[in-house]
Amino acid sequence: MVCAISRIQVLSFISSNVILSKTSVKRFIIWYTAAKEVTLVIIFSVYCISKEGIPISSLINSRTNSSYSFKGSFDGQGHKIKNIYIKSANSEQGLFGYVGTTDAVVKNLEISGQIEGGDNTGGVVGTFAGGKIEKCVNKATVIGAKNIGGIAGYIATSNQKSVIECVNLGKVSANYNAGGIVGYVYYKCNVEDCYNRGVIESKEKVGGIIGYLNDGSAKIQNCYSTGSVTGKDANPVVGKKSSGSVSNCYYLNTVGTDANATAKTADELKTLAPTLGGNFIAAPNGMNDGYPILKFQIPTYQIK
Repeated sequence: MVCAISRIQVLSFISSNVILSKTSVKRFIIWYTAAKEVTLVIIFSVYCISKEGIPISSLINSRTNSSYSFKGSFDGQGHKIKNIYIKSANSEQGLFGYVGTTDAVVKNLEISGQIEGGDNTGGVVGTFAGGKIEKCVNKATVIGAKNIGGIAGYIATSNQKSVIECVNLGKVSANYNAGGIVGYVYYKCNVEDCYNRGVIESKEKVGGIIGYLNDGSAKIQNCYSTGSVTGKDANPVVGKKSSGSVSNCYYLNTVGTDANATAKTADELKTLAPTLGGNFIAAPNGMNDGYPILKFQIPTYQIK
C-alpha cells in the first residue's frame, strides 16, 4: 500500500489530535483505488485546530518526508479547512508535508489559519515532488525559514508537476525564498493561471508569485500579483530568476518593478481577465476589490 494509513487510523487521528467544532460536520469518505492508493474527499467543510502544533498533514501522511509522501488524490470539493494551526521547527510543513508522484492530486480546497515550519513550508504543500495542485486557495499566514510559499514551499525532483488555478490571499514570511504561490522552483514545474494578493516578505529572494525561479524547464504564465513584496531581490512577480520562462504575467505598478512581467495600474488590472486567459473572469461587484478572479471562485447560491 502506497499510503500506509487505514480508515480506523484516520478516525483515530482525528479523535486524538484534532479539535472539530460542534457546528461542523466531521465526516471523511475514504476509499482505495485499484492501485491501493488512498483517496480522500471532504464532504463538508471542516473547522480544525491541531493540538500541540501537530501538523494536520499527519492526517494524510503520518510522516512528512519522501519515503512517506502522499501519492493519492485529495478532493476538497470546494470546501474549507478553517483555523488550521501548525507550529514546528521541522521541514516539510503544510496541510500536506510532502506530495510526490506524477499521479498525485490535491484540488478544490480552501484553508485559513496559521502554518509555521522550518524549510520547505507551504500553505497547501510543503515539498511538491510530483503531480498536480489545482483550484486551491490559501488564506493562512505561512511562516518559515527557507523555501516558503502560500501554496507550495519547494518544488523538488524531475517528476512532472503543475500548480494550476491557485490563489494566495495570506501573508507569507521567510528568511530566504518566499513566494505568494511557490517559494523555490528548483525543478521543472508549470505554474499557470494563479494570482497573489497577500503580503510577501523575506530577507532574500521574494516574489508575489515565485520567490526563486531556478530551472530551465519551469514555466510561469498567466499570473498576476497585487501584494507588496519586501526584502533583497524583491520583485512583484518573480523575486529572482536564474532560469526558466515567465510569460503573460502582470503586477500592480505601486508594488515595485519586475523585468519579468508587465506593470499595470489598478484600473488596468481590473479589466485584465480576457488577457490572462480563459480561466479568469472579471470579479462580480464587491468581490476581490474588483481584481480578476478564477472561474471556480464564482459564488454559487442555493435556490429555495
